[in-house]
Amino acid sequence: MLGAAIFGTHLIGSSLLDSATESIKNIITRLLDQPWKGLLLGLIATLIIQNSTIIVILTVGLVAARLFTFTQSIGVILGINIGSSITIDLITINPGYFTIPIILLGAILCLRKI
Repeated sequence: MLGAAIFGTHLIGSSLLDSATESIKNIITRLLDQPWKGLLLGLIATLIIQNSTIIVILTVGLVAARLFTFTQSIGVILGINIGSSITIDLITINPGYFTIPIILLGAILCLRKI
């Protein structure tokens, strides 16, 4: 299993290296010029995809393809970890606490004239 994961990461890195253009490198450089931008990128990607492993493998592949630098990947991986924690927290919230406010909000929106 570990060998398959390492081979897959190598395959992603080499494929990205072959298909990378200067415009993609410029976009990534602008996206990740500050560590907090990388953190936000990792956080948002994890919240959207709901799978931190995929994002970590893609990040490692992009570092292997030299599209990310190691320092840029640190911010992204920190964001991935925070996104995983937020996802777990969202799962543990009891929706019963929000039932009455959501019903009231829905009633107000239905009675409001558009």
